[in-house]
Amino acid sequence: MIRFLTFSAFVVFLLSSCRSYQYLDAVGVRPENAKEVNTFFLDTSTALIYRAKVEAFSKPINGSVFLKTVSPQEHRVAFVNDFGQTLFDISIFSDGHKSHFIAPELAKKSMQETLADIFRIITERRFANAALIFKDKQHYPVYIAGDSYYKLKRNVVDNIVTVRGGREQLVVDFNSPKDAIPEQIEVQHKKYPLKVNLIFERYDQSK
Repeated sequence: MIRFLTFSAFVVFLLSSCRSYQYLDAVGVRPENAKEVNTFFLDTSTALIYRAKVEAFSKPINGSVFLKTVSPQEHRVAFVNDFGQTLFDISIFSDGHKSHFIAPELAKKSMQETLADIFRIITERRFANAALIFKDKQHYPVYIAGDSYYKLKRNVVDNIVTVRGGREQLVVDFNSPKDAIPEQIEVQHKKYPLKVNLIFERYDQSK
């Protein structure tokens, strides 16, 4: 009886917390026992270099993103534009970030936090505590970790939707071969006119 009541309370809590946001075609929520999601960026032996195309407030910026996994809980990300100028270099943690360098035009606290949020959701290793239920049994599984929804295909993350205040905040799409690193990552910010497109170029053993 106690186990049933605990389970019922858990489901009610999840349903009430997600009530203001309705994931497409979902009909319910079930508890999940620490399902690991987003395991792309766990290898600390090498850095990854992505070709980056950013459109921020109708202004295009092209360059390269250097992404290094320091530990499963820490990632360092730097963005260098096509003119060789470093726009930002930050370390990202699950509960915050540290700026090693930030260009003056990106120095506002809100912009730094937005950049950290984007790359945190791309790289962060998380464990889901719930999953969505769909009428269509063939639907790809979608797991819930905090305020984010992780859709998996072939047991790797394919799409992430992050919700704030009942509305979509970030949508991230991955294009990857099975369980390898993503070949392409597309990010759309739903609050600001901000899009990020990353295309994998190469590994960098020097990082």
